[in-house]
Amino acid sequence: MLSCFVPHGFYLTAPVFEYLDQPMLFMQELNRDVNLGLVGKTVIHPSQIALVQQAYFVPLSMLDEAQSILHSEAKAVFKYNNTMLELTIHRAWAHEVVNCAEVFGTINDGHSDYKPLL
Repeated sequence: MLSCFVPHGFYLTAPVFEYLDQPMLFMQELNRDVNLGLVGKTVIHPSQIALVQQAYFVPLSMLDEAQSILHSEAKAVFKYNNTMLELTIHRAWAHEVVNCAEVFGTINDGHSDYKPLL
């Protein structure tokens, strides 16, 4: 469903997780949901809310990478943390990361080292 809807601007949320007594399994499912590109999770109990919020925090290193792509003086193709980034390909992703960080917040993952790339 993701490949059918997301390219046309329709984002999907993940379905409910019905086991209230299995927080570790819930976190595994949340991580999979985030990695698949689902933009939220349906909850059935207030105890699940904090875990969902935690899963959707944006790591600062990812935000730094997105900001480097969106930097006004970034080159069309450049090296960042031993990765090649291309503005044309990565710009939409970078906007999504910045938007998610604004909505869900960030988490320090210890790999943050943003430097404007000229």
